[in-house]
Amino acid sequence: QPPVAAGENGEKPGPGPAAEPGETPEAAPGATDPALVEGMPVAVPPPADSEIVVDSPERRIRWILDKWGGSLKQVEFKEYTDRPGQDPANPENWYRLVSKHLVEKGSTHSPRMLAVDIVDENGRTVLRTSKVMWELVGENDDRVTFRLDMPAAGAALVKEFGFPRAVEGIEGGAWHLDLNLRLEVTDAAKAAKFGAEAWRVRMTGPSGI
Repeated sequence: QPPVAAGENGEKPGPGPAAEPGETPEAAPGATDPALVEGMPVAVPPPADSEIVVDSPERRIRWILDKWGGSLKQVEFKEYTDRPGQDPANPENWYRLVSKHLVEKGSTHSPRMLAVDIVDENGRTVLRTSKVMWELVGENDDRVTFRLDMPAAGAALVKEFGFPRAVEGIEGGAWHLDLNLRLEVTDAAKAAKFGAEAWRVRMTGPSGI
C-alpha cells in the first residue's frame, strides 16, 4: 500500500467525509474506481469530449448522449423556454430536462438518464455501467448505438437509442425515444464461469422521461 502524504505539521490527514447511505463517494479528479467484480471495466471520471448530439431543424427536441455511461445526458425542448418571455429561437433559452448547472459541472454525480447496472441472478451488482466508457459503434440521424465489451466475462452489452421523426397520431413531429438493450455472449466458457447468461439490467439515474 502506498504511503499517505503527511500534512504541513507532519500529521497524516484523516478520512474524508462519509458518504450518505446509498450514495457512492465521488472519485477524485483523474482517479478510477475499482471494478465491483474482478476483470470488469472500471469507473472513470467523465471526459470533456464524449458527447453525441442528435438534432436537425425539423426536430422538436435536441438529444445529447454520452459515451460515458452509454447514456442520455441532456434533453432540450426547442418549443419551450427556461423562463417566461424568453425567445425560443435562441438555443440558450431552450428548456432543459436536466439543470444546465449540473451537466456543466462535470461531476461524477452529474445525472445520466437511461443508464443501467448489471446485476447477477442473486441481485448482486456486477457493474455500474453509468460510470464506464462505452464504445460508439453506430451513429446516424435517427439512431445511436453503444457497445460495452466485457472480455473477462465473455459478454458484451449493446445499447441502441432510436429517435423517430414521426409517430402516428402526433402532429408536428415526435417527442419519442426508443431504447433497445441486448446482451451478447462472446465467449461461452467465460460467460458460463461468470454466470453472464443469467445477468439482468437495472435502470438507474433520473427516470422522469
